[in-house]
Amino acid sequence: MIGGAFAYFALKRLKNRIDPRLYNGGVFLGLGGVCVKSHGGSDALGFSSAVKLAARLARQGYVKKVGDEIQQLNAQETFLAQSLMEG
Repeated sequence: MIGGAFAYFALKRLKNRIDPRLYNGGVFLGLGGVCVKSHGGSDALGFSSAVKLAARLARQGYVKKVGDEIQQLNAQETFLAQSLMEG
């Protein structure tokens, strides 16, 4: 009985950690701003999570960070291509 109680609370905490409604929203790349798409069947908690994600990404400068990373990757690719052509 005691083991069942421990398992119940542990499983309840696990369920709350992996609740898909808390991770609702897909980020679209290639846009000039932050765009988060929420699932059409989301409840209020899921929609709220997607809005919070969009706000956090906007505050943290996500679009600029992604753009900078893409430029760095492009520069590396260009360098590798030039090295292969010279070699």
